[in-house]
Amino acid sequence: MRDSRHFVSLRTYALAFAVVLSPALFQTSYSCERGDTYLTQLELEADGINQIVGFNPETRSYDVSTNSPTAILRTVSRDPGSTVTYQWMAGGTSIESGMIGVGGGDVTLNVPVGHPTLSVSVRAPEGGFDRYAVNVASRD
Repeated sequence: MRDSRHFVSLRTYALAFAVVLSPALFQTSYSCERGDTYLTQLELEADGINQIVGFNPETRSYDVSTNSPTAILRTVSRDPGSTVTYQWMAGGTSIESGMIGVGGGDVTLNVPVGHPTLSVSVRAPEGGFDRYAVNVASRD
């Protein structure tokens, strides 16, 4: 006949081991998602079409062209509490800036003449910060 005391001891150790590891694994997976400020959507609609085709949140710079004096910028952040803003730059100088919204949103922009850069910035509540650049070849 088997000694049941060894079987009970083995089950007790296994349970204690699982209880100790579970909180650590949960905290690790949770902390990986905190402060993640990447955009999940970045579109610049001008001339009736989406100028940014194949948006990838890992790609930080895009080149587009438009003849339209206005464009619609659409953004969505992965963290719904992140603040998304835009800024037009030309020759290293800021022309205009504004807020798109918390979590992203739509904003209608006046497209500067020439070759401006549209900077889209995302700031997470925890302080994380990311920036995307859209280089625009526009009407002269």
